[in-house]
Amino acid sequence: MTRTEPARAPEKLDAAVADLHAQGKGRNATARELNVSTRQVDHAARRLGITFDAENVRAAVAVNVASAGEQRRKLAGRFRSVAEVALNHADDHSDDAAELFGWLKAAGTAVDKDLAIQQQLDRADDHSSMQAAMDRFTAFGALVRGTAAAQRGEEPP
Repeated sequence: MTRTEPARAPEKLDAAVADLHAQGKGRNATARELNVSTRQVDHAARRLGITFDAENVRAAVAVNVASAGEQRRKLAGRFRSVAEVALNHADDHSDDAAELFGWLKAAGTAVDKDLAIQQQLDRADDHSSMQAAMDRFTAFGALVRGTAAAQRGEEPP
């Protein structure tokens, strides 16, 4: 939230937070969408009795990773197509050195980008490092929730 914006009425914020939570949005995404701080979202969530638990975050991350991977696969395929078209044009224009060089340069660039994307996809397919990071994130979240509950004099979750 920018300093020039008036504070949002708690009732309206609560309703918006509840709606986005029901849609499966996480705390940070909710704050971004409503243009408020994560602290304001946390306060609204407490008033509403809802939580943004690690399982929802894990599910959202998995969806985003899968979507990004699929987009990269499509992009890599397009670069392969560009390379093939450029090489075909190079074959057709082998008598003009400048045009041949241009088509070969386009093909080489497309192949290079396809290979770079493929390397990213290969690294992303190694889920072991991602799983370890998510496990640490989950453990940290449990620690924070337990500490917050203890400070409020409540039983840790």
